Amino acid sequence: MFTYIKAKNFKSLKNIEFNLKRTKNITNDFIAIYGENGSGKTNLVELFKFLQQMTISRTFDVSWNMLPKEFFDLKDKMMDNVPVEMRSMWELKLNLEEYRMLNENDDTEIEYGFKIKDKEGFYFVKFNKEIVEEKLYFFVNKQNGYYFKLYKDNNKIQKELNNNIFINDKYNKELEDNIEKYWGKYSFLSLIDFELKDKNKEYITNNISDKLIEIINKLTLMTVHVNKWVSNMIPDNYMKQMILYDLKSGVVY
Repeated sequence: MFTYIKAKNFKSLKNIEFNLKRTKNITNDFIAIYGENGSGKTNLVELFKFLQQMTISRTFDVSWNMLPKEFFDLKDKMMDNVPVEMRSMWELKLNLEEYRMLNENDDTEIEYGFKIKDKEGFYFVKFNKEIVEEKLYFFVNKQNGYYFKLYKDNNKIQKELNNNIFINDKYNKELEDNIEKYWGKYSFLSLIDFELKDKNKEYITNNISDKLIEIINKLTLMTVHVNKWVSNMIPDNYMKQMILYDLKSGVVY
């Protein structure tokens, strides 16, 4: 359950907070948003689209780059004939500048509050042309704490990984090397998501707390529908996406 979203310099949203709770301790199961055309309703949904893209971008790019050149030549020739509902499969590549407010020099900042099993936390990211700060705060053992904090200081990446979440020093060194190589273009969430899909499951669970794995799995399985853009387009969720399409005509199953 998402409890709130704060956004600065995100598309048309200069500085805004969406409170998604019914009361201080109760989260809404269903939320309806209404307003005039151009008032920013779509950009609220775009915030969720952005979060999911941030989480899967590394996995998507690696898979995409493994395809042969002939595939892309064929894609360009055939795109006009691809059904509209399938075109979103080609739109998963993350472009940070697409989500920035136009003509804005200050960084874009987003904070997502969430609740899992009655425990609350938040995920924060700051970016311009690349990510410059990222952190995740949630329940650790018997109290809340940061799972990780990454930020740039004088073009040097500062890394703080919680040893209760990243529980193997040797593996942590691998993660830190990956941060140096890829962080900025990719979020740390997406680096972990790629590890989950690239490495042996037992190896990962022996090195990373299942609490972080649960958070990432929930984000990757989230379904987001923005106009003609739907994610995630995988067989297991296809029927759920079709149900979301029917919301446009007022049909709910």
